[in-house]
Amino acid sequence: MLLTALTHHITWGKPGGSPTALTLPQAQKATLLYHRNNITEELLAELFNTSPPTISRTINTLE
Repeated sequence: MLLTALTHHITWGKPGGSPTALTLPQAQKATLLYHRNNITEELLAELFNTSPPTISRTINTLE
C-alpha cells in the first residue's frame, strides 16, 4: 500500500538516464529501517551494497 502511494507521488529514476542504485522497494525498505529501527546510514549502505551518500539521498528523497 505504501509502495503504491510512493509510486504515484515520486518519479523514481530519470527516463532514459542511468538506473538508480536502489529500486523503489529497496529505497522504501532502507528508509523504514532507518526510521523504525534506528539503523545507521553506514550499516544500511553495507546491507544494500551501496554507499552512505546514496542511502542519505534516498532517505531524503522519500522523506
